[in-house]
Amino acid sequence: MALPELAQMEAFVAVARTLHFGRAAAQLHITQSAVSQRIRALEDHLDVVLFARTRREVRLSPAGAAFLRRVAPLLDDVWRAAEEAQGAAAGASGRLVVGYSGAVTVTPLLDVLEDVLAARPKVTLELQRLPLPEQLRGLRAGAIDLGCTFLPVPAAPSRGLRQVALRPMPLYAWTASDDRPPRGLDELRHRRWVLLSDRAEPGFADWMRGATGIDPVGALEVDALDAALDLVRRGLGVAVLPRGTFVPDGIKLHPVPGATAQLTALSAEHAGTAVRDAAWDLLVERCAA
Repeated sequence: MALPELAQMEAFVAVARTLHFGRAAAQLHITQSAVSQRIRALEDHLDVVLFARTRREVRLSPAGAAFLRRVAPLLDDVWRAAEEAQGAAAGASGRLVVGYSGAVTVTPLLDVLEDVLAARPKVTLELQRLPLPEQLRGLRAGAIDLGCTFLPVPAAPSRGLRQVALRPMPLYAWTASDDRPPRGLDELRHRRWVLLSDRAEPGFADWMRGATGIDPVGALEVDALDAALDLVRRGLGVAVLPRGTFVPDGIKLHPVPGATAQLTALSAEHAGTAVRDAAWDLLVERCAA
């Protein structure tokens, strides 16, 4: 059997909820005769009687009550789906997926996205911790909307992508709270460093050496940031990172003179969602100001 027409089901639900053809017609902004025609057509299509009608009242038949239980939630879902589609097209709803490197703080990016989200309360923000190569693939495939990294973006893999430099961020030596703070760059050079491995964040160790101008005498390489901070907290090494939004207990931060991290935001050049484009336009505007 073919499905009934949406207009017929809409008329049925309106009458079933009001138990009045006139009020249903007013609700649908059509004439009462048009409502009656749609109900008759629906009954003919289903080959059932949906309403028991008298001059004084309208009641649902057993078949009508059974049909209402199923069709009313379906119609509600259809209208919600239409609203969500229109909201997504206008950038008022939907999902904004942001990938970020394992050791990066996304605070500068969130400072901008906060305004985007405040103006669009129905938008869901999803943060995914991804190594830079996975971010680049995700951006081109449309799996993520924005990327965020302080590692150099390779020229060839970045084709088809656009990027904007966010504010530079000072680097800090992260040490155990009871550890003696490093006295200058030379002493930092002779500490054991805790680094993210190339498996976790390709190019991280080389970038850190270039950003600080220091080639440490020893290192511990780990695959996850929480493992790196655990080693730091135990006093087994020093991590050099930007300040994060959260500093775990047992760790202190010490500025590294003259060392900064340049945070870069990334997006695909191909057409994206309205909320992604709004976020990107605001990023560019803030960075140009």
